[in-house]
Amino acid sequence: MARDREPEQDYVRELNRLVDAIYQDATDRGWSWIDLAGEAGVAVTTVYHLGERQTRFPEFRTVFRLAAAVGMQLQLQKVAKLKRAA
Repeated sequence: MARDREPEQDYVRELNRLVDAIYQDATDRGWSWIDLAGEAGVAVTTVYHLGERQTRFPEFRTVFRLAAAVGMQLQLQKVAKLKRAA
């Protein structure tokens, strides 16, 4: 059962790193969370909840919009399916 949680933990860890990078870029630009929300076209509450880690699994389009607002380009790539242990 513990192995089933590893991919989820990896996902959450990487998502948090990405969100941190987005928010750091916004801070480096002198933007508040209100500014970031406006530039990304998302609700301020969405930016707040994501920044405070209250949103555990945000929609990809939200993260994509935030990244684009600070000039990041995200790429999706297909990964091999995980094999379950017998």
